[in-house]
Order: sequence, then C-alpha cells, then structure tokens
Amino acid sequence: MVGLDEQLIEDTFVPIMILRNEFDVGHGRLALHDIEDLQLVYGLIIGAEQEFRKLLNKIVTEFSAGSIKLPPYKPNSQPSYSRPMRGVIEALRKRTAGKVEPDPS
Repeated sequence: MVGLDEQLIEDTFVPIMILRNEFDVGHGRLALHDIEDLQLVYGLIIGAEQEFRKLLNKIVTEFSAGSIKLPPYKPNSQPSYSRPMRGVIEALRKRTAGKVEPDPS
C-alpha cells in the first residue's frame, strides 16, 4: 500500500508487533528477563522508533497528497469476543442500559 521494503517489514515491524503482543504490561512475569535478551529487545526498539516515525510521516504525507486512500470500513460480521470480553461487554450494557443508543449498523 505505501511501498515499504519487505525486508524492513520482516526485520523491524513484524518483530515489534510480536513483542507488543507478548512483552507488555498486560503480560507480566514474576521472573526477571535475561539481561542479554533485554539488551537485544532494547536494541530493536531503539532502531525501530526511527523506522516507525518514517513510516508515519510517509503515510501522513501520501494521505494528505491523495496518493493513498483508506478503504471504506464495512463490518462483515458480528464480533467474535472471548468469554471474558463478552462478560465485560454485557456488564457495560447493563450499567448503561437506557443511557447509550446501540449502533444501528
């Protein structure tokens, strides 16, 4: 879509997304991480910050120029929630009953 180098995607963006999913405050551990592993992760993060800045700048510039467009959002089915998420959604519905209008789409 925005013409990124596939190697950059594989070497930087994919590992960062995996780390984001596996190595964040929502996935705490009781054991400390190995210092050598942490140094590798921090090295990736430091280098990735600049690449993400370049990517965001490229997207904003091209979007502003009209050379890229976002596809229209068309939900194709009902969301598939996990059991805990369904519980949260149902609790919120009960708490806000009569206060919030459901989305008609």
